[in-house]
Amino acid sequence: MRSPVSKLRGLVSGVFFFVYGVLGLLSIPALLPVAWSKPTVRWLIRIYYRLFVFFATITGMIRVRFTRSLRDVKGRIVVMNHLSLIDVIVLMAALPSSTCIVKSATARNPFLAAPVRTMFLVNDRDPEQTLAEAKALLARGVNIIIFPEGTRTPASSPEHKLHRGAARLALACGADIVPLHLDLDPPVLAKHQPFWDVGDRIIRYDIRVGETIRVADYAALPVSDHIRAVRLTAAMKSAIL
Repeated sequence: MRSPVSKLRGLVSGVFFFVYGVLGLLSIPALLPVAWSKPTVRWLIRIYYRLFVFFATITGMIRVRFTRSLRDVKGRIVVMNHLSLIDVIVLMAALPSSTCIVKSATARNPFLAAPVRTMFLVNDRDPEQTLAEAKALLARGVNIIIFPEGTRTPASSPEHKLHRGAARLALACGADIVPLHLDLDPPVLAKHQPFWDVGDRIIRYDIRVGETIRVADYAALPVSDHIRAVRLTAAMKSAIL
């Protein structure tokens, strides 16, 4: 049986995520006509995400801690294990200009469609177009967030399989990788977990910032592109899991 504190936190979390969804559905599309460029859109949505994290923090819903600041990270591919629905919000609130590679299903979500179609990269459309856009963004100092697991995977899962897309993109673009490891306590907003199931204590997002992985070291290996991607993915796995 849920305690009164747990019920109250569930109610508060419901309000937070309802407001987040409604603003994403109504307010952001209303702002897009005045956003003359995608950098402006990224700035607007980053402010929105920072406000979300700020209000969730001051009300005692969450606590976010990075082992070191991400303010100086520019033109990098940022990878992290994926435990919670709002992982991307927490990261984009902390990073400077950034975008994220997402699945097309996310672009069809009515609450997320407007920001996703405007500022994110969709991973299953034209690969050449996605690669060209990614190179241009990285060259301008925009960070690209990728969750190599491809979906939310509980920390207790016996297997964490990483896709090689992040490694292939890094090698094709010559962009270094910043690996992050997320510890989340208690587990919330995991796959198939109700949004009101938030426990009876502060949700702690503890994110360890690892050493930058130099992609040039892997690009120079005298092996095939496939093996380079395999080895780079293995390096990412050891850093983020």
